Amino acid sequence: MKYLLIFLLVLAIFVISVTLGAQNDQQVTFNYLLAQGEFRISTLLAVLFAAGFAIGWL
Repeated sequence: MKYLLIFLLVLAIFVISVTLGAQNDQQVTFNYLLAQGEFRISTLLAVLFAAGFAIGWL
């Protein structure tokens, strides 16, 4: 039950951050190991947050 509440809290934070970030259409260049890409900053933050959450969960 404790893990369900933690998961719901993190999910709520994620949804709020995506909702607030949807208003920001600024493009940023993201350099990663082998290449680079142009992403909307809200999308990039959401993906990196989800990746960090998944890695932290392990």
